[in-house]
Amino acid sequence: NSPELDTRVGTALIHRFPGNVDNIEKLIGEVLKHGKSEFRSAGIQISQRVNGYKIPADMLLGFMSDESSQVRQNAARMVSFDKRISLDQLSDFVMSEYPDVRLALARKASRFDKEQAEEILSELLLDEDENVRSAVLYQYARKRIEGGDGILIKSLEDPSEKIQTTAVSLLFGVKTNSAMEALAKFASTT
Repeated sequence: NSPELDTRVGTALIHRFPGNVDNIEKLIGEVLKHGKSEFRSAGIQISQRVNGYKIPADMLLGFMSDESSQVRQNAARMVSFDKRISLDQLSDFVMSEYPDVRLALARKASRFDKEQAEEILSELLLDEDENVRSAVLYQYARKRIEGGDGILIKSLEDPSEKIQTTAVSLLFGVKTNSAMEALAKFASTT
């Protein structure tokens, strides 16, 4: 019952998992249901390499609430690219206690149309985690959501230097008079 041993076994599973085993789906399913997070995390990673296998969407979403950040992060990466996962299925995760889950949700917004993306992003805009807020700003700029320029300008006042830096970077790409004026004012006060 050593965490170090569990990690080594999980790593070995990822790198030495036989890709041509009969009943591969059953074997991956067992690894995904394992009680140890290292094994569940390895199972998520392995599933990406098995041609034609997809973790059931409800199980993948369940991993977004896992106690292990490693499992949540692996699941979140998969969720952000999984076309089977809809906005409705993700709406509860806006209030997740885990920043890595909210970050994945902000990134997943790029896969939705502007209205759907704005629905998610507006709820995450004032998130306590600066990485989530930064991802939200990138999505506002990328999707060219109406009012996004104002949000970027307002973000220059955020207490987080990371958010200010993100806003400056994104505002240079906006190239509107209001963006340039805001950048000039920001530069003169910092």
